[in-house]
Amino acid sequence: MRWDGSAWSEYASPTDHYLHGIWGSSATNIWAVGSDIVLHNRGGGWLRMTNHPGGLYWGLHGTGANDVWAVGYQGAIMHWDGTTWSTVSSGTTQGLQAVWASSPTDAWAVGDYGTILHFDGMSWTRQPSPTTKRLNAIWGSSADDIWAVGDGGTLVHYH
Repeated sequence: MRWDGSAWSEYASPTDHYLHGIWGSSATNIWAVGSDIVLHNRGGGWLRMTNHPGGLYWGLHGTGANDVWAVGYQGAIMHWDGTTWSTVSSGTTQGLQAVWASSPTDAWAVGDYGTILHFDGMSWTRQPSPTTKRLNAIWGSSADDIWAVGDGGTLVHYH
């Protein structure tokens, strides 16, 4: 669906796969991920990307056209650098539900059993978590003001 400022309208998709995550840095750089699928819209319609590691991806976020993260099943993480998608080690087999990045050297991912991961520009590392409940979404206003929400009304705040 697409919001044009006054109403929602259906937007054609080139797949019948389930889509789980969407993110864009502009009207000409929008990404969607799902079950073994990555779609990219550069403003002229959705294109199916074929140069990505397969898998089930649930969350998607980035900081621009050359820095996009996708996270998913059994700790899967992949990164778009503006040219290619590559697999990145997460250090976990827990499902990752969502990702949020404040810069190319600061990204966070959350998931099953309270999993919280941080990317420092070099690698992803597990962070202490105050919960064992699944964390489903993450968002921040800055690198030191980040919120995650999850099952059972769980709210986690990093500041």
